This record gives sequence, C-alpha cells and structure tokens, in this order.
Amino acid sequence: MGAVHFLHRQGERSSIARCLQLALPNAWPIWIFSWIDGWWTVMRILDRLPKRNDSRTWAQKALSEAIYQAWKLGTMGMLPGMVMGNGLIQSGRDSVRFITARFNPAYSSNDPSKLRLTGF
Repeated sequence: MGAVHFLHRQGERSSIARCLQLALPNAWPIWIFSWIDGWWTVMRILDRLPKRNDSRTWAQKALSEAIYQAWKLGTMGMLPGMVMGNGLIQSGRDSVRFITARFNPAYSSNDPSKLRLTGF
C-alpha cells in the first residue's frame, strides 16, 4: 500500500511488479519492524485490560502508556522510509526528524494556544 501511495504521488502508474520492486529489497527490515511494533501493540492492549491483584500505581501505568505513545509517534515515518529504500536505522532517524519538524512550535511563547502544526 505504501508503494502504491508513493508511486501515485509521483505521478507514476502502480503495478504489482513495480510495487514489489520498491518494497522487496527491504522486506526483512519491514517485517522485523512490523513484528516488533505489532508485538508491542498487543502487549499494550493486554496490559490495559483489568487484572486481579494489579499492584502497579497509576503513575507506573501512565509512564508505560506515555512510553508506548512516544514510540508510536516517533515511528510514524518508519514504514514509508523503508518502503522507499531506506534501512531500519536511517528510517528511524528520518522519522524522528519528520515528527520534530511537523510538531514544531510556531511561536517561542509558552502559550499553548499559539502552538500549531507546521508543514501541512
């Protein structure tokens, strides 16, 4: 799906062969990342379910959720980067750069009402 998206955005026709040509060179890194991301997502879903004798404090639960959400936010651009031919590490770096560029405060003020998304 990512390959189709990028081909259409570039004004090219997408075919199964062309999409596979884009995606297959990085099939293992894409699979590894998807497996890790999926595993962590399933673990977070299970962790959110009510448990008997759950001795974690609300702060521990909030920290666990914040770390997971930071992972999801920070890795938003990884799959597109890998589909386009970047490796796992480079895609991670590019993803973090993408996120920091997009969610950049528009003003130097600490007033939250003056924050906006940039680059859209």
